Amino acid sequence: MAEENIQHVVWYCPVATRCWEELSIHFHADGNGNILQLLASIFDTRSIKEIEKFCMVAWNLWSHRNGVVWKGLFQSPGRIIQVACDMLEQWQKAQEVKSKVSCTKSAGISRWRRLHAGWLSCNVDTAVFKDNSLSSFGCLLRDEHGSFIAAIGGVWMGAFEPKVAEAMAFREALSWVKERRATNIVFQLDSQLVVNAMKLKSKVNSYFGDIIEECSSIIKDLRSYSIRFVRRSANIAAHTIAREASSVSDCVEWTSVPHFLSGVLSHDLN
Repeated sequence: MAEENIQHVVWYCPVATRCWEELSIHFHADGNGNILQLLASIFDTRSIKEIEKFCMVAWNLWSHRNGVVWKGLFQSPGRIIQVACDMLEQWQKAQEVKSKVSCTKSAGISRWRRLHAGWLSCNVDTAVFKDNSLSSFGCLLRDEHGSFIAAIGGVWMGAFEPKVAEAMAFREALSWVKERRATNIVFQLDSQLVVNAMKLKSKVNSYFGDIIEECSSIIKDLRSYSIRFVRRSANIAAHTIAREASSVSDCVEWTSVPHFLSGVLSHDLN
């Protein structure tokens, strides 16, 4: 019986040999060489697509080995290849989504801009205070010219993970806008993760994903809205409200410009 090592499992054992034969992938390797030499020869002589397929099949061969040893589960070479190809396709699709998300990271408005006639902006942001173990949020509603309409802020006990706090703040903003029966709303957030999660509409099994699902449910009741990623420099007013809200004991709504916000609003319009 041949000695079992990584090179034997992924290259020289009968199952591995059948896999490579079915894929028409032929590499000249010295049976006495080590796995690093084998990989070097592959990476130096093969295309990216062949390397990707080799890596995925090799990983599945090792996984198959573990299944045989620990669970007695044997798979045919054809099945091993099919699983590997399916996993490779899923990985490639994930890279495409990641690439699209990465391309949008450099985008984003750098300062507040006036909107089209009849539209309102709702800026949303959070502040997390780890030392005090609390998080707060702020939402600001303005008309098309940037004039103040209303604002809310509130605090939660616990220093939440930033993306979770941002999602919670967006949920608060949606509920608030829904209660006001406002329409034609442009939601502006400086959290790319929240914006992408709302646009991609893919289920994420986590607390963050649960909040996004709640947001998606609430937003269905709104008419004429859009969600926009903006840079922090375009979201200073909402962040100012969030920091101010950390000193309150409950959710607060302002229907006139609060003293701490007047200077920021003036700066936005200049």
